[in-house]
Amino acid sequence: LVITTWGGLYRYNMQDIVVCKGFVGTTPKIEFVTKSIEIINICDEKVYPCNIINSAEHTLAAHGITLKQVQIYGDAEARYYHFFIETEEDTDSLDKNSFEKELQQQLIEQAEGYKVFSVSNVLKPLKVTWMKKGWQESLIQVRLSSGISRTQIKLPIVIKERPLKSWYQ
Repeated sequence: LVITTWGGLYRYNMQDIVVCKGFVGTTPKIEFVTKSIEIINICDEKVYPCNIINSAEHTLAAHGITLKQVQIYGDAEARYYHFFIETEEDTDSLDKNSFEKELQQQLIEQAEGYKVFSVSNVLKPLKVTWMKKGWQESLIQVRLSSGISRTQIKLPIVIKERPLKSWYQ
């Protein structure tokens, strides 16, 4: 994006990926998709947070469950994605093995690169760890303790380290 101000044009690489969702007259209506730097890429598949969120929301919704928080860790050595999910509702009655397969299929449908490398078995099937209630709020509290305000917090979807095991269900 190129930012304009009253002072004129200013070149600043925001590293945003946007799509044009039509026009109002001749002005394009753009919609933010994701930051280009927030990407998961174990073997050149390039999966964006929007693919991850859409896949998790869609798969959970099919079971009447609402996503609260998702983060994903790409294990490059073992070549698989590890989803960490907190939901609004309890998931006790959910068949966890079937859910992982459904989520895998949904991610294949959402992300072409993931499909190519999954079908060819370069990427192993994804794994899901269910997180205890309150996990999302604990992530927010950590950021608040550094002195920023709640309105400044945007929790990452793609993470470089797994969450604390004490939050695993």
